[in-house]
Amino acid sequence: MIDGYPQFGGPTQSRTALLRLNKWSFGMRARALIDGAVFDAETLKAIGAAFDQAWARIAPTFGNLAQEIEAARLRLAEAMLSVATEGNTNIADLKDRAIEEMAKHYSSRIRR
Repeated sequence: MIDGYPQFGGPTQSRTALLRLNKWSFGMRARALIDGAVFDAETLKAIGAAFDQAWARIAPTFGNLAQEIEAARLRLAEAMLSVATEGNTNIADLKDRAIEEMAKHYSSRIRR
């Protein structure tokens, strides 16, 4: 340990630590996009809740491929932000409108 940070013995251990970090952070980009949006606190909270509910509803349609899941989550985050307006804290409305927006891009996969 140097300066309080663990040191790794060799290239294999470093690579393993990097892979774990990437796997952990992989699915966080969509949430970071939402969390970084410029809305008041209550609207942002509603957007986050609507995103989580919308993703829970449509997630099964995107299989198990990490890259496909991440792309879909990012598209959902973008859809959520495109339909959100300042002061709209109606979670069901935000969720439904974002799913409708997503359906334009994935019409064969998402049931409205």
